[in-house]
Amino acid sequence: MKFQERFVSHEREYLMVSISSVMEEFFEPGFISSFHGTFVRMFHIVRDGRFYHFQLDSDRERVARRFLRGIARYGYDYKEHRRIFYTLMRRYQTLMKTPTRAFTLTTLLQLFELYRRIIPYAYAGFDTFDYIDDLPIALRPTYSTWVKTVRRKAETVYKVGETRFMPRYLAWLVRQVGKPYTVDLLAMLLESEYVSFVQRGTPLPSAQELQRRHRFMLVDMGRPYKLRVYVGRRAKVVAKQNHLLEDLDRKISGVSELRGVTAFPGLARGSVTIIRRVSDMAAFRHGNIIVSQMTQPQFLPIMKKAAAFVTDEGGLLSHAAIVAREMKKPCVIGTKIATKVFKDGDRVEVDATKGIVRKVSS
Repeated sequence: MKFQERFVSHEREYLMVSISSVMEEFFEPGFISSFHGTFVRMFHIVRDGRFYHFQLDSDRERVARRFLRGIARYGYDYKEHRRIFYTLMRRYQTLMKTPTRAFTLTTLLQLFELYRRIIPYAYAGFDTFDYIDDLPIALRPTYSTWVKTVRRKAETVYKVGETRFMPRYLAWLVRQVGKPYTVDLLAMLLESEYVSFVQRGTPLPSAQELQRRHRFMLVDMGRPYKLRVYVGRRAKVVAKQNHLLEDLDRKISGVSELRGVTAFPGLARGSVTIIRRVSDMAAFRHGNIIVSQMTQPQFLPIMKKAAAFVTDEGGLLSHAAIVAREMKKPCVIGTKIATKVFKDGDRVEVDATKGIVRKVSS
């Protein structure tokens, strides 16, 4: 099959060692059974320690619609799924509160298991509500209530795991394995390597190998359903063959107006602050307009002070959309390229009633 669609990059505050437990789950029988299919292909790149996820433009919509059509055709056991999901979330919340002194080498294996088992619920909560028209009208109220509950409870699963729990755990792990390993290097492990280290005593990859991954690493997931890993020069060749770096490094000039989806109507003007990660929050000033790939709960302190929110990604149950409705602030989601078009300090007008964001003169 020839891939003519463009792969779009999404920067995430993820660590390879933990999020790699989820990568293959998308192609495992459980996910495929739940969603009646899965993605065509996806890539993950680490460049200078930063994690990027690549997906085909159409993949998320196609998988979400297939899931909903499956519910319409085969039904959905809400009672049983609610029991499983609530049990998993209680276990997850308990794990997140584990004190450092109680960590063991197998603690991370518990996180891997929960990441894998929660992802089918979390993914349904992220995307499917935007395509609820694929369900018969009679089925929509029950599903709507369920998916909103999933979204609310699973919103922070991977964000909290990656930005709060994992740094603590890796700092503890460094003390167990010793030099020359560091937190940044151990973050480059694959789940399978860590499992083998714990269960079979297999040596960890060398610090030199992990440093190479930190500089440039590519993980290719697709048919046949297996994870292929490339490092260094070979990784760059594969990235170039699939036009991934074109999107990653693309700078868009000459565009002064974008359209997206209205999450909450209103009109606001202000200076842009690009927020890609928590560390970017320090540059925010009261009254600025947040432009982000997607917001997350850690952004709440500055979202309260922002004039409006604009995102590349997200649906009507995305974090930015929910917060905008709660705070009654103008919000345009799903612009796809706002973080590539605008830069810090740009003056913009957010016409969230029409779903338009445009540059304006001072």
